[in-house]
Amino acid sequence: MYIDSVPLIETTGRHARHFTQITGALVAALDPLLDLVSQQGHFVVTVPQEWSAEFGELIDQFTLQRWWKRPSRELTPTHAEEFAFIRTSVRELKRLWGMQAKGATCRIGHVLDHLSRSSVMLHGGVTSTPKDVSRAKDNPALLLFIGEFWTDLSPEMRPVRIKTTNLTPDEAERLVSETNERNRLAVIRLSGRVE
Repeated sequence: MYIDSVPLIETTGRHARHFTQITGALVAALDPLLDLVSQQGHFVVTVPQEWSAEFGELIDQFTLQRWWKRPSRELTPTHAEEFAFIRTSVRELKRLWGMQAKGATCRIGHVLDHLSRSSVMLHGGVTSTPKDVSRAKDNPALLLFIGEFWTDLSPEMRPVRIKTTNLTPDEAERLVSETNERNRLAVIRLSGRVE
């Protein structure tokens, strides 16, 4: 049995972004599937029949009856950084979902959703260079987008987010802290409260 991981990545990001009820089940299915992507070197992977029994109808929509290997669906060394970012994001979603950390789950889901829809790697880019990687990964503004929930992020996720911004860890921490403080003061001003 073959499973195409790309639509599962997209679907997981979309559901996590909106914190839907099936987010946890999607993340639980995607997490081990990405291990298989890494092992097999393709985004369409061979999985045992037991997967259908374990994940049921949820996974059935991503199964393929047959598949012909195409170079554009390979996981290449050029994709290593972007794949590692997706992998870490999915593990983080799994952890955050377990904590029912809605805000952080939605923000990481938003980034994963955007990345999965705009990724050259996921959508058949035969050749990809560092300049090709998506805005969702490289955009420093997305560090601030997640920054409100910075303290909810795991020690594994923070360096991954920082690395994608070309900031030093100290610069990133300071940027997040300053932005969060400005946002807090703006909310106070808008609400008419005095601090």
